[in-house]
Amino acid sequence: MVGLQSYLQGASAEEFKNRIRQRLLSQVFRARSASATQIMTLFSIRAEGASAGLSALQVLTTQATLGIFLLVSLGALSLSMTSVCVGALALLAIPLRQADARVRHDGQSLGFEWQSATERLLVSIRNLLLLQILGTREQEELKTRTHVDSYRRRVLSYYVATGIKVALPQAVGLLVVAAATGLAIRRNLLPPGAIVAFLYLFLRFVQVLATTAQSMSTLSFNLPQFEELRAWWHAPVDEISSATDAAAAPARSVGFRLTDARFRYPQAAEDALAATSFELAPGQTLVVTGPSGAGKSTLLSLLLGLLEPTSGRVETVLDGEAAPAGQARPRLLPRVGYVGPESFLIEGSVLDNLRYGLTREPSADEVAEALAAAECGFLKDLGLDHKITEQGQGLSAGQKQRLALARALLRRPALLILDEATSNLDSETESRIIGTLAKLKGLMTTVAVSHRPALLALADRRLDLGEAAP
Repeated sequence: MVGLQSYLQGASAEEFKNRIRQRLLSQVFRARSASATQIMTLFSIRAEGASAGLSALQVLTTQATLGIFLLVSLGALSLSMTSVCVGALALLAIPLRQADARVRHDGQSLGFEWQSATERLLVSIRNLLLLQILGTREQEELKTRTHVDSYRRRVLSYYVATGIKVALPQAVGLLVVAAATGLAIRRNLLPPGAIVAFLYLFLRFVQVLATTAQSMSTLSFNLPQFEELRAWWHAPVDEISSATDAAAAPARSVGFRLTDARFRYPQAAEDALAATSFELAPGQTLVVTGPSGAGKSTLLSLLLGLLEPTSGRVETVLDGEAAPAGQARPRLLPRVGYVGPESFLIEGSVLDNLRYGLTREPSADEVAEALAAAECGFLKDLGLDHKITEQGQGLSAGQKQRLALARALLRRPALLILDEATSNLDSETESRIIGTLAKLKGLMTTVAVSHRPALLALADRRLDLGEAAP
C-alpha cells in the first residue's frame, strides 16, 4: 500500500510537470513572440516548484486524514487527556505560522532570483565577445553570481525553517508525553494498558503533525510558483493561426499592396509601424531602411501574414490574385526563403542544414548551384558531410550567413527576405552575392532590410521608415 501511494504521488507530480511543459512547448512554437528567460523559468523552476507543491498537497491530505483518525482514537481512550495534550501542542501555532510566513517570503523571491540569473546568463552567452572587449565580463559574472547566491540563500532559509517546523512538534510532543504519563499515573486517569495505547497513539499523532508541518512548509514555499503558472495558464495567448489550406498550391509569383497599414501592439502607447503605403510587383526588389525601432521587423511580419494590421490593409498578390496577407499565408510560406541577421543552424552535417525545412530531396546539381550562388567556396575543403554544431562553431559569422543564404536559395523561393543578411560579409563577398541576386532579379520578389549601399543599388523600390517610435 505504501509502495502504491509512493508511486501515485511521484507519477501524478511527473504528469503534472509534463502537462505544463507540453502546453508550454505548444505555446512557444505557435506564439508570435516569446521571452526566452520567461519560458526557461516556467519550464524549469515554475514547473518543478508547482509539482513539488502538488506532491506536498497530496501528503498533507493523507496526513490530515490520518491525524483525524488518531484524534478520534485518542478521544475514545480519554477525552480529558486528549484535550490537555492537544491544547499543549496548539501553543505551537504561533511559531509555526511565523515560520510559514518566512518560507512564503523566500518562495516569492525564489522565482525572481532564478529568472534574473537566467536572463543575465543568456544575455552574457550571446554577447561574450562584446563583454570581453568592453572589459565588463567580470562585472556581469558578479551580477549573475549575486542572483545565484541569493537563490541559494532562499533555499537554505527554507530548509532551516522547515527543519524547525518539523523538530518543534516532536520536541514539544516528547515533553507532553512525559507530562501526560505522569499525570495519568498520579491521578489514575487510565489503566496501565490504556496508558501505553494512549502514548503510542499520541506519539503517532506527533509524527503526523511533524509531517504535516513539513508538507505545509513545502506547499507554502512553492505556492508562488503555482500562482505564476496559474496566471500564465489563464493568460491570453497571441498565437499565429496554424490553419492551412492543404488543397492550395504554393504561389508561383508574389507581390504586395499596402494601403495606410499601421500596427500597434496591445497596451502599447505608440504604433510599432506608422501608416505605410506601397505596392511591390512580382519580381521587384524592395529595400527597407530605418533606425532601430522604426518597425522594420513589424513590417516583415505583416507582409508574411504573421500579424494583422491595426488599421489599413496589407494584401498579398499571389499569381495575380490579391488577398489579405493572413489568408494568403498558407500559400506564401512554402515559397519564402529567409536569411536573418543571426543564422539558424542545426546540429548535423552541412547537407543536413541545407536540406532543413525542404519538403523534397534536392539534387546534387541544385545543391551545387545554391552553394555557388551564395559564395560558399569555403565548403570545398570542408565537404558537405562536415559536422557543425547548433552554434556553428568552426564557421565564421560570414560563413554561417552564406550557408543560410544557400539554404534559402535552395527552396527556389518566389519571395526572398533578407533581414540584414549581408551584415557579416566582407565587401568583396557581398559584391559577388549581390551580383548573383542581380542575375536572379525578375525570377523572385526580394524584400531586403539593409543599410548597405551595394544592396540599395538593387532596389526597384526603397522604403525609409524614418524615425524610430519613441
